[in-house]
Amino acid sequence: MGRVYRVNAGLRGAGALYGPGYDSREAGGRDLVERRTVSVEASQALCPRCTARSTGRGFEAEVRVRSTAGSLGGDVKAGVARVIRRNRSIAGFIVKVDESREGLDIYLTDQTAARMLAGKLRSEFSAEVKESYKLVGRQPSGKGRVG
Repeated sequence: MGRVYRVNAGLRGAGALYGPGYDSREAGGRDLVERRTVSVEASQALCPRCTARSTGRGFEAEVRVRSTAGSLGGDVKAGVARVIRRNRSIAGFIVKVDESREGLDIYLTDQTAARMLAGKLRSEFSAEVKESYKLVGRQPSGKGRVG
């Protein structure tokens, strides 16, 4: 159970109280004000995107950064980090980044943000973008994973 707050709130105007079709002339042309004190319960919880970021799970898309010359150099990794820093709207969707011998794997909670990131990386590095789809879920029997 969260904390309970008592809030004094008010509505001003006939439209706010009775809907947009209400004619204030019916109230003598005066502005109507209604004040109420209500109790509001607030509890701390993470939104789905923040939960995915804190657990490193719950991603919808993966952007893999690879080099045709073998392993990624430090300058390319720094460049990828720079692209992400410059695009805060994309950075907010990143759940985790894994670095391996082959390159970088960037996991995002949104497919559109992943496509935007891939486009930015293509522009920055003259990179080739390949898009593939893989369905991950459970078999109808519920026993094993598909994908």
